[in-house]
Amino acid sequence: MKFGIRQSFDTFDQFEERFRKTRVPIELALPYQMGNYNRIRNRLPELANLLREWGTKVLSVHAPQGKLTDPDFPKWAMEVGWFAALIGVKEITLHPSRCPNEAERLMWQEEIVHILKQLQAVCEVTFALETFEGKKRLFTPYDIIHYGLPMVLDVAHIHNHSDVMSIIEQYHASIVTVHLSAKGEEKHHLPIDEECLEVVEKLQEYRWEGNIILEYLPEYHNRLEEDLNLLREMFEHKR
Repeated sequence: MKFGIRQSFDTFDQFEERFRKTRVPIELALPYQMGNYNRIRNRLPELANLLREWGTKVLSVHAPQGKLTDPDFPKWAMEVGWFAALIGVKEITLHPSRCPNEAERLMWQEEIVHILKQLQAVCEVTFALETFEGKKRLFTPYDIIHYGLPMVLDVAHIHNHSDVMSIIEQYHASIVTVHLSAKGEEKHHLPIDEECLEVVEKLQEYRWEGNIILEYLPEYHNRLEEDLNLLREMFEHKR
């Protein structure tokens, strides 16, 4: 297992500010909104060169959160794939977008599965879908399993801890990245708790070798490196 933290940015200036001095492994989250991504997409090779120059260890890349059903999706996904290859990253996280109704959701699934297979063949990276339980999501966790697609298991997006553990037992071989954080009654992406440690222990039982990324709300970012070091101390010596 490889441990890291999520690090995001929206502008080129933010990129320099946040990544120049980063000394821990990260999941690099590209700009969340497509408008911000469009303003930096022509500079992706420059960003890759800077990351290599700074020695930033990138475990995975989180793609912008545009709709997978938009005509532009294959184009920007391929760009992200090439960017990942430039920095030696093999895993890319995609958000399954929402659909207005069940008929449209089912109609798009086969098309997106086909596009994802084409992208992986061309880019030689793994495009993995993040787990969300909402019924309007293009792919639910169990749709991801049904189609045999690579998965990013976000434990805070799944309400019942028993469901998280069941997915690991059933599908660990196809989980490439885990987004690890705790969930409360009103907020998600809280600092790790005992259930999070149980997730890591379960993955270790299967000798799983993917990425575990800590993803916290901004008000808890001061805990990220401390908790990252805790996980390393608890689990890296057990390999």
